[in-house]
Amino acid sequence: MIKLSFVGDIMCEMQQTEASYKNGEYDYKSCFERVKKDFEDSDLFVGNLETPLAGEHLGYTNHPWLFNTPVEFAKAVKDELGIDLVSTANNHCLDRGIEGLENTIKVLKEIKLNYTGTCLKNETNKPFIFEKDGIKIGVLSYTYGTNAIFNKQYLKPSEKNMVNIFEEQEKKISRYNIFSRLIKKLYRNKKITKNIQEDIKELKDKVDYVIMCMHSGGQHNSIIDKYTLNIMDILRKLGVDLVVGCHPHVVQKGIFSKNFIGTYSLGNFFCTPGTSSSPLDKLSDYSIALHVYLEKNQNLKEKKVTFSIYKTLIDDFKSAKTVLLYDLIKENMNKENVKVLLKDNCTIYNIFCDSKYDEIELQKEYEIKIEE
Repeated sequence: MIKLSFVGDIMCEMQQTEASYKNGEYDYKSCFERVKKDFEDSDLFVGNLETPLAGEHLGYTNHPWLFNTPVEFAKAVKDELGIDLVSTANNHCLDRGIEGLENTIKVLKEIKLNYTGTCLKNETNKPFIFEKDGIKIGVLSYTYGTNAIFNKQYLKPSEKNMVNIFEEQEKKISRYNIFSRLIKKLYRNKKITKNIQEDIKELKDKVDYVIMCMHSGGQHNSIIDKYTLNIMDILRKLGVDLVVGCHPHVVQKGIFSKNFIGTYSLGNFFCTPGTSSSPLDKLSDYSIALHVYLEKNQNLKEKKVTFSIYKTLIDDFKSAKTVLLYDLIKENMNKENVKVLLKDNCTIYNIFCDSKYDEIELQKEYEIKIEE
């Protein structure tokens, strides 16, 4: 049996970079010191790296929606948190343009952190394939877009292979296409690129399980938008076994059926609470770590699927930390705080499992019942 673990968005706002600058260097080790032990038995640990590693010369993050983070953050994600694979196809991958995207890939290669979803111009955008105990796992990563309308970074025809996008990249706004853009936004629920269909078909012939890291959805919205609902449905019909959703920055419900597991959003696994990318809505501070235990030649009905709930908080040094909610509740001496945290634990559980319990037993890891 092998254990796969998945977490959501791994953010790094400017407040965190400022808090991590000490004695003339950046140090993010403390951000993950409370949770590394939780994933030590995972055979494959995957998360969404939602920031370029473009280099200091391109300017570190100084704007709420345009990211660029020191390489030390990625090193902490790999060495302190223990992530094996990051998804890099997301709406921030072009925040520092093509140069920033290429620098990010070069950094990930240098520090030996596996990635999928983006590639260098002269490369082929390949899935990540993992094998253990005779089980082959293939991981793809696609995004709904790249924030081109905001960062003004439009891919040239020769660069389109560099980012996996569900549809064609959005075009520059002009008086000639503004009406067609509006129509597309209203009805953009039927079409995806031919590439993704071919990628899935080709990958299914090579592996036992196909996993898609899906970057899509309305931000800070508990209601799943029609476009993402449609993408999930298409992926399921194309034969994807497991969809790991990111981007909304809050936990959304999951689908757990006999032959398919789909999560629309696991939430922010790491962020700075109270910032513009993590609003004062406290539910943005919570996230899910999904665990899937696989054995060869079994369908998903026979698999063990569990999840744990995490919370990000600010320490005395204004630095964010991710903590297992179970640990936070057990060590908290304030009864009123415990009461609030237990209520939040139940709320996140109900959202993810699409249930309506008034209270649940506190556990480190909750097992999910797979539907027929």
